[in-house]
Amino acid sequence: MADTYIWSDTHIGHENIIRYCNRPFLDAGGNPDVEKMDKTILRNWRETVKGDDTLIHLGDVFFKWSKERIQNVMQNLPGHKVLILGNHDRGHSVDWWREV
Repeated sequence: MADTYIWSDTHIGHENIIRYCNRPFLDAGGNPDVEKMDKTILRNWRETVKGDDTLIHLGDVFFKWSKERIQNVMQNLPGHKVLILGNHDRGHSVDWWREV
């Protein structure tokens, strides 16, 4: 049986969100480690969502990533993906979501 997940505000690629939201991704010097955050979020996605599952994302998936980079990542993530646009998704093309 397939599951449905509802996520929001992953802000992949958004360095400042680590401090804004007190996320636990600081390096040894106390600086935001956006690469560690991104890898953790994407790993958790792969470990949680399976092929027939549906993931509804309530916006603000990525921040300042190129369309090509987003498409590459999204095509390799499991699940049927539904996007509800967030404020960071507005004002630029989200065709990458519809194409995966």
